[in-house]
Amino acid sequence: MTAVPTSTPPGNAQPNQFHPIAVAMVLGLIGALINCFPFPFLPEVELIFGNTMIIVAAMCLKPQWALLTALLTATPLYFTWGHPFAFLTFGLEALTISYLRTKGFYVLFANIGYWCLIGMPLTGFLVWLNLEQGTVYWLFIALKQGFNAALYTTMGCLLGFLLSDQLNANWSQQPPLKKKLRHQLNYAIVLVTTLGLSATTLFISRDLILGAQEVVETTLEDRSRKFAEIIDISMKNQQSAIALAANWLSAIPANQWQQSLEQVHQSYTGFLTMLVTDHNANIIHASPSKLLLVDAKLNVADRDYFQQAMLTQSLYISPVFKGRGFGNDTIVAISTPIFDSAAPNQPKGIVEGSVDLSFIGKVTDAKLGSEAIKVVVTDQHDNIIYAHPSFNLEPLYLFDTERVVDTSIQDRLIIESLPDKQFAYAMTTATMNWKIYTLIDYDVTVKEIEREYLVIFFALIFTLLLTTVLAHRIGNRITRPLRFIIKQVNKYDNKTITEFAPLYQVAATEIDQLYNELKSDKRSVKEYQQQLEFKVQERTKELNEANQKLKARANIDSLTKVYNRHFLDSRFEQIQKAAQRSGDNLSVVMLDLDHFKRLNDTYGHITGDNVLVAVAEVISRAFSRETDLVARFGGEEFVIVAPYISPEALTRKLESLRSAIAALQLSDSSGRAITTSASFGAVIAKASFADNIVCWIKVADACLYQAKGNGRNRVVLDDQTASEQMVAEAEL
Repeated sequence: MTAVPTSTPPGNAQPNQFHPIAVAMVLGLIGALINCFPFPFLPEVELIFGNTMIIVAAMCLKPQWALLTALLTATPLYFTWGHPFAFLTFGLEALTISYLRTKGFYVLFANIGYWCLIGMPLTGFLVWLNLEQGTVYWLFIALKQGFNAALYTTMGCLLGFLLSDQLNANWSQQPPLKKKLRHQLNYAIVLVTTLGLSATTLFISRDLILGAQEVVETTLEDRSRKFAEIIDISMKNQQSAIALAANWLSAIPANQWQQSLEQVHQSYTGFLTMLVTDHNANIIHASPSKLLLVDAKLNVADRDYFQQAMLTQSLYISPVFKGRGFGNDTIVAISTPIFDSAAPNQPKGIVEGSVDLSFIGKVTDAKLGSEAIKVVVTDQHDNIIYAHPSFNLEPLYLFDTERVVDTSIQDRLIIESLPDKQFAYAMTTATMNWKIYTLIDYDVTVKEIEREYLVIFFALIFTLLLTTVLAHRIGNRITRPLRFIIKQVNKYDNKTITEFAPLYQVAATEIDQLYNELKSDKRSVKEYQQQLEFKVQERTKELNEANQKLKARANIDSLTKVYNRHFLDSRFEQIQKAAQRSGDNLSVVMLDLDHFKRLNDTYGHITGDNVLVAVAEVISRAFSRETDLVARFGGEEFVIVAPYISPEALTRKLESLRSAIAALQLSDSSGRAITTSASFGAVIAKASFADNIVCWIKVADACLYQAKGNGRNRVVLDDQTASEQMVAEAEL
């Protein structure tokens, strides 16, 4: 929606009390201070409210100053986010909406359009192109920025709406917007509705998203804890089996150990293999029995499960390792010493069982099924016991991860084999110091948030469109009686109708009262119309007399009191013809004050006007002959027409005038001294050189341009008389 920008009439204009640079810097510093403390709204979502100052700046300042505010406001975000994208997106935002504001657009609608068409696509592209994990999170971050922009834009617009009188009166550079009443009502309704809906919808979605996050966290913790319990129960059963086997073997003759070992193994199928050694670590029995060859002499003296069991004379659980004698499976050994009943403190060997770790994968498959949760189990040294196949992690390798700490949500892990992914996780330690990790790809969580944001985004867009339509209908309903009144008044004034039609019955009481008073006033005006027409005739006669007097002043510049350009154009032909008849010289001089714009900008236009008046007086004194003509050509430029003068005399007079202008002692209202100077471009020739002043002005202007190019405050004269004399002599 657009409106026509209007400027304040010169008579009612109020000077700005603040310089725009100062205003832009103050707003930018306030915005930067607010952005130093972003509001933690959602996991990985911090709302920034300092950008409200960008909206205020765009509503009141020109684009370049709004850009300055945006750059200052975005500075803390560079250090918080670690990348310079905020300077680009928010700087472009400030330029766009400030420019559209100068064209009559509402800032609210301009910024919504910016973020839908430029801001969110640009943010998503920059994230996707430059940030780590950007290909995953680009949509999430783009939507987050869009919602944040909707919130701070409505806040800034509401602030500007409430403080519009103060902003426009004190330091607004933007023209006031002349809008129809129904458009103003439409804007107010949409603004308040958008703010309320944005805040309400965001806070409701916050609870939904946090609830979903909490469900993920709870599920991961529950699965990790249950897997730890299952592993604990399984390992305790295996430990009980080894302890039972040791007690049994200690109580029976050695010739029954093989049979007993096989019976234990059949009862506890969680072992891949079981073995018995003597006190020298030689394997003397094994289950299955086929693993022990008759001629093989296997020794496990170098294995820690033999050393620790014999040394501590207690049950021992080894770290994960790769088997050697009975296969190369990844196993965990549980061992305990076998004692002789006659010598209870002297172990005569050990019994060992190699735990079948494949049960962990079977348990995870059975418990999780098609769930997205994955499991990793490590021993007390963080060596991998089991890892989900999708991780491509080999057993026995160190579980190398990088922990991502975030204060707003649970911590995440980056696995070395999958550096481009992050995983939400929970970890539980089993009784034997094994660690059970349950992990879920963080992309799943992000996709959930993106879906929530997309639903909210389209809901807000739909609500905004619906609100705009309803607000438009409400505005039309309210302003319809006013439009009817305007049409009736126009018809009555144009004498199309002689009586007013009745107003709508649904019109408000105040409007009905206004209509009745207006009808009464119009009838009274009509009664006095004839009297006014008579008075107008009398006034017309008086005005004609006054106009005659004004014509005498029409040839004088109102500020400098020298002739104006109109008089110069009309008078020049007479001067030129008179000089041409007598065969005399004619000179035309253009004078331009040096750096006059800078003087105006520094000291103000009132002081600049005073300088022009003073210079005009000096010129008039220097060229005071009756045949001389001094005129203000425009702005700070003057034209001098001087006939009947020699080149030498003209040069002396111009140099004297240049020095007099440079010596002027002027000051502004505060007493500051002001100096000025002028550059001169002059042409002197026989009057027959040209009968059109434009030709003379072109030559003088070229000389003036040369004088300025040579450093200003100088006279450049084009003497055409010498060349004319040479031509005459040549003809003779």
